[in-house]
Amino acid sequence: GIDPFTGYQLSATLKGHDQDVRDVVAVDDSKVASVSRDGTVRLWSKDDQWLGTVVYTGQGFLNSVCYDSEKELLLFGGKDTMINGVPLFATSGEDPLYTLIGHQGNVCSLSFQDGVVISGSWDKTAKVWKEGSLVYNLQAHNASVWDAKVVSFSENKFLTASADKTIKLWQNDKVIKTFSGIHNDVVRHLAVVDDGHFISCSNDGLIKLVDMHTGDVLRTYEGHESFVYCIKLLPNGDIVSCGEDRTVRIWSKENGSLKQVITLPAISIWSVDCMSNGDIIVGSSDNLVRIFSQEKSRWASEDEIKGELRSGC
Repeated sequence: GIDPFTGYQLSATLKGHDQDVRDVVAVDDSKVASVSRDGTVRLWSKDDQWLGTVVYTGQGFLNSVCYDSEKELLLFGGKDTMINGVPLFATSGEDPLYTLIGHQGNVCSLSFQDGVVISGSWDKTAKVWKEGSLVYNLQAHNASVWDAKVVSFSENKFLTASADKTIKLWQNDKVIKTFSGIHNDVVRHLAVVDDGHFISCSNDGLIKLVDMHTGDVLRTYEGHESFVYCIKLLPNGDIVSCGEDRTVRIWSKENGSLKQVITLPAISIWSVDCMSNGDIIVGSSDNLVRIFSQEKSRWASEDEIKGELRSGC
């Protein structure tokens, strides 16, 4: 059988940040936002090429960003403990449109879904926000909450991942299940597959597919050689992951096999996100945002690819 999988190739390199790009988010297929330790939020728009504008400049490093598609706002958080929201086409001198205050530590994750924002922080809590107000304070972990996701807002179910090595399932602000022993190190990131399954990744280098009801590990994805920082589901159901081993990896949804390894000339590959067209956005410690595509018409020229990844694969 011929594998129909076309590997991902570099599509674009977005240059502008002065320090690590800690988080990226797909706004749509022609817009991407990124946040960096340099304190800026940048919006990148593709006309015939990708161009970036600074939509916010703050004090202290930024760690997390998400896009509220209903209000068309970028929400971002970091060291100053606040979550700020700016319109997509804000200019860097403007004050944020609104600010969510409540965390006592670095805001290390943000996610928007079902009309709500959920944040995770070094203060050991996750918080659920709607219409600018705190709805639930999720407090039960005994170390940083590295990621938090909405499972279903209609059922008020949430999932959190922590440096205490556990994952917790919440209903309202109560823990209804604690998953321990899935990972034997810090749990960094989660992806909700459906209302019965999630994927988690960890500093133990492993990615796990877990049954939310039983806690059983249904599949282990092995291959990363160091911490795995981020995982996302591609539109076709495959998984993309990145980590401290300089790689972005694509895994098959069918059998969990490794389909592709993209090695980058950066130490830490901090975050990935996916566009609806299947392209992948990557933020890393070399201050760059990169976009990879399976669509040949969107590939960079061979010279660009060689120059850009010469110290990688």
